[in-house]
Amino acid sequence: MKKVFLLLASALMGVAAFAGNTWELTDSKEIVVAYNSGGNNWQAGSTDVVSEAMTAATGTLADGWTPALGESITFTISGIPSHSGKFQFALIDERQEADWYTEMCKTYISMNVVKGEKFELSGKLTIDNVDKSQKGNEVALTAPGVVLSFVPSEGDLENPDPFTLTEAAYDAIFEEALSIPDGAIAVDPAQEAQDAEGHYKYERKESLSTVTAVEAGKWFNVTVEGKPTTDIFNMQIVFADNVQTKDENWWHELTKYTAFAQNKAKGAAFKCQFSIPVEAVVAESDFMDETASHDFRCSLLFLTNEAAEEGSLVIEDYKLTVNAGDKAYDEPVLAVEEVSNVAFENGVIYSSSIVVYNQAGQVVATASDEFAINTLKAGIYFAKTAEGSISFVVK
Repeated sequence: MKKVFLLLASALMGVAAFAGNTWELTDSKEIVVAYNSGGNNWQAGSTDVVSEAMTAATGTLADGWTPALGESITFTISGIPSHSGKFQFALIDERQEADWYTEMCKTYISMNVVKGEKFELSGKLTIDNVDKSQKGNEVALTAPGVVLSFVPSEGDLENPDPFTLTEAAYDAIFEEALSIPDGAIAVDPAQEAQDAEGHYKYERKESLSTVTAVEAGKWFNVTVEGKPTTDIFNMQIVFADNVQTKDENWWHELTKYTAFAQNKAKGAAFKCQFSIPVEAVVAESDFMDETASHDFRCSLLFLTNEAAEEGSLVIEDYKLTVNAGDKAYDEPVLAVEEVSNVAFENGVIYSSSIVVYNQAGQVVATASDEFAINTLKAGIYFAKTAEGSISFVVK
């Protein structure tokens, strides 16, 4: 069985107009996702999933439940797909009064599935919107449901045949909001909880309401500050435009993933200011809906060496400020920083055990006794040694 916990929950498919399609697990262990002509894709929702999870957690049926910020559903689904393509789930307000399915959580959990190959997909969906509809109307969102979506590989599914999972199963676990101090945030684990090197990954998506226009060749000017309750090994950021285009995509990266800080100690306040170049833009002429607007967002990725005690990474006194325009700060450069008496001289690291990582947390080199950093191509790196750790830039 293919079991995947993906690194990042990028919104690769959008939330289509309400179609009234629902899904359920039948006695024959099947889940059917019907074609949604309103969205030109396959979508179906279930509010029962959330009610069942609430009932299991609290012993009280969730009828009339009003969701609160920070509450979450950890959802797991498995099965054998009838067709190949991209499969995802999201936490959505399903009421037709909200005009469209409306995101109650900016994170979408997705993966590519292959016809006839069993898979399992799991992720945590934390509520970060309870009072704003997809069209911008201020309205209480009180009907959360788990929506399943599918976009087929080209030519693999003819309208309006349904997408079906056989040998299907799902599980949903409700959790109350984490109690955190005022001004703090709780950053949930990323879809892939750990990388190959054992770092724990936490991801936070941010809507950038103050950014209304972006030009290629300009810059995102960023200030990130806070005080973590767990040591942070690495912090990264990426910017995107989450608008549906004629090629059916929704998540368009405007920058590359960029590491901007490392080695931030538990309980120590930090403030990072940097500028990142805008490498791409989405033209309004490419919008699927001529009346749509740009939806600029960023995703912050935090890597830690130890799992957060609270289950989510808590950052106190958190503040993120972003504007777009002329360059205001230097590009992020992680300067050489000696930690725990790491021996470093004239571009050479000395230790009995040396492991070098790139900014994505991947191992790029290992050595014993000594390692010359000029053997690496240009980039930002971090090395662990028997004595400690060191970050450096190769230009």
